[in-house]
Amino acid sequence: MTILKPILRAQCRTLTAAASRLACAAVLLALMVFSLSARAFQHPGIPLTVADLNNVKTNLNNAPWSSGYAALVADGRSSTNYTMQGPFGYVNRNNAGNYDNENAWKSDMQAAYDLARMWYFTSDANFAKKSHDILTGWATTMTNFGGIEASFDLGDYAYRYAGAADILRGTWSGWTTADTTIMSNYFANVFWPDLAIPGLVIQGSQGMEQINAAVAVAVFNDNTNKFNQVLSSFLTDADSGFRATYANGEVTDTGRDQGHAGLYVIDLAWTAEVF
Repeated sequence: MTILKPILRAQCRTLTAAASRLACAAVLLALMVFSLSARAFQHPGIPLTVADLNNVKTNLNNAPWSSGYAALVADGRSSTNYTMQGPFGYVNRNNAGNYDNENAWKSDMQAAYDLARMWYFTSDANFAKKSHDILTGWATTMTNFGGIEASFDLGDYAYRYAGAADILRGTWSGWTTADTTIMSNYFANVFWPDLAIPGLVIQGSQGMEQINAAVAVAVFNDNTNKFNQVLSSFLTDADSGFRATYANGEVTDTGRDQGHAGLYVIDLAWTAEVF
């Protein structure tokens, strides 16, 4: 890490695009903190910490936090009356239009995340219990996430399923050691096989989605070996991760379209924050 830092700083100075500079700054900050601090996993921390949550909670009546909170409250998936769409034994996403049970899983993972935040902001344990039941319901039922594009959903929704579980784990007294084991097994046995790390990382933002999900699993599961494998892919893979940002400010997906290029930068910064 000591050798890498000056190299990374030099690359950051050559970047011209503001978004790429911002992502690069996030990466450097995360890596410096990682290299200087004790190697302990923090819960919650995927990526929201207690300090992050408290910052929002103390500003719920102030703009712009108030409008964001109003949107959260208005979402039906933030209510304890939300009707769970699953669970199912499998979810499938591939590039042939086959999306079995995918919408149910996505809706429930969004609800789990919304409810976990509502718990923290209101201190109403009913929200936490509802989020817990959604998460553990899927974790004790689902045995397969199939389809060649499974890792894309796992990356897109990493901050929802892992973020929700981590908030509850770190802040709610009703969360048990058994719950942590249930979710850890779910992430390791159902999600991790689709992420292929160490191994081939898909090009561009799609590969960054793999890395997003992988670091979320590694951190929640307190798995140092997986964490180091993901960090290595993040730093060294030529098609995704940090090396696929270029001196002129472009990223791997720049020549594809703005949506995926923007997603790449967001994924890069989010993963760096978790690290």
